[in-house]
Amino acid sequence: MMRWCGLIGAIALAACSEGTEEPIVTSAATEPLGTLTLRWTVAGSRDARACATASAPVIDVSIVSPDTGGELEAFQERCVTFATMAVLAPGTYAARVHLVDTSGDPRTPPVELPAFTLAEGGVIVQEVDFASFL
Repeated sequence: MMRWCGLIGAIALAACSEGTEEPIVTSAATEPLGTLTLRWTVAGSRDARACATASAPVIDVSIVSPDTGGELEAFQERCVTFATMAVLAPGTYAARVHLVDTSGDPRTPPVELPAFTLAEGGVIVQEVDFASFL
């Protein structure tokens, strides 16, 4: 579906332009992507009060190289959503997640997610329970 949207957009752009220049099509429009879905609980619960009790309104997510541990992408999500997703190119990744307070200080030890391989158009679901707190 995404591939067709990119193709239609490129055709529309070419039709609206003047002159003989070739339209520019980026690889992002045609690159097949996959999705990592991360779901979590706080002490076994998906109740928003668990985030408040832990003084942890935010989850920090780092997508890392399983070979080097180097960070490839990082983002945050509100704890009370209990789920987030990242759209990634096909490949092998690992992740590191922890809950943080409003100052960005860790409230839980980091949880290391083992390496996973994301295929073209694939969806990987990872579950995490933050059972201990700092």
